[in-house]
Amino acid sequence: MAVAISLGLGGCTTTLTNLTPANIPENPSNIYTFSLATKIWQTNIDKDSVKATIVINGEEHEMELSDIGNSIYDYDYKMPRNLSEVGYYYILEYTYYTDSSPSKFKKFTDISKAQLVNRYVIQLESDRAPVGSNVAVVGRGFSNLDVILFGDQEVPTEYASSNALSFIVPSMPAGKDYHVSLRTGQGDIPIGLFRIDSASINAFLENSAINSGERTMMLFTIGFNAPPGGLYLDLTTDIPDSVIMPEVIIPEGARSVNIPLEAGNPGRGTLYVDAPGFETVEVPITVF
Repeated sequence: MAVAISLGLGGCTTTLTNLTPANIPENPSNIYTFSLATKIWQTNIDKDSVKATIVINGEEHEMELSDIGNSIYDYDYKMPRNLSEVGYYYILEYTYYTDSSPSKFKKFTDISKAQLVNRYVIQLESDRAPVGSNVAVVGRGFSNLDVILFGDQEVPTEYASSNALSFIVPSMPAGKDYHVSLRTGQGDIPIGLFRIDSASINAFLENSAINSGERTMMLFTIGFNAPPGGLYLDLTTDIPDSVIMPEVIIPEGARSVNIPLEAGNPGRGTLYVDAPGFETVEVPITVF
């Protein structure tokens, strides 16, 4: 995050802005660029005298003008292999003139810290999918203890390698965007937004017309393995006196479940099958 530091001088203000992030992704070269933006509002300065210096872990290094602007200074620092964090600050100095007399300007910024991070998320394979889909996450430094979060809810996550994970889109209300993050032993890392689209449940009634007191079977299937703890299906009807129904849960790791229905009083109506993230299924039934 850029931090601006204003330094007053004779009614004018010199602004120093640290452009170096607090967390820097690790790279194979182990060379990291520290950047400082300057804004000198005085006009009576010796431009050739302007000098920017960075002090890293007590060592001074002169900075060079950046290719992207004549007020930005860079320094490429070779990080020692035994370090993952450094403290640093900047020094800006130049000569200015007051009544034709030269004076020296020299100011220091506060100390900042930069830390290398050896894991960061690059991208999701996709940013939307229906419930039950397997979605890959590409990054770096993953471990088999990492877990993907939708909001605060952990979802089934599979470790493939230090550069790839995958997760199963959870059974949550469809048509909404969810904040996705990676939970690690060092904290949570934001990934981005993910939209859950509606998935489908198939429901098959063995006999849609039965006599009072008889039983029939109803089969429910989904296109993926049910998550840990199973997938609860909300089975309701508009003729509650005519159909006696048990609780419906597709067991963990299964893709289907078969349940018995018992006919009660005569009636004609509909069975409704719902679950978060799924389209509602309507199945007609008649009890004589």
